[in-house]
Amino acid sequence: MKRPNKILTAGLLLVPSLFALRLFQVKLPDFLQGALLGLGIGLEFLGIYAEKHDLSKLRNFKLKILGKLTN
Repeated sequence: MKRPNKILTAGLLLVPSLFALRLFQVKLPDFLQGALLGLGIGLEFLGIYAEKHDLSKLRNFKLKILGKLTN
């Protein structure tokens, strides 16, 4: 069996937790709630895409950008 996708798992934990906070009437600023919900949905889509495609080019690009920023 294939190991679970960490990106998809993070998205699947983030979105329901935001809905649970709303259910229990925990007030978050609208901007923060919208940003976190968008991040969760984006992580879900990226995780689904990563199931079928290779993301090594994206990872190498991120490492290259981080290397330039730290030097």
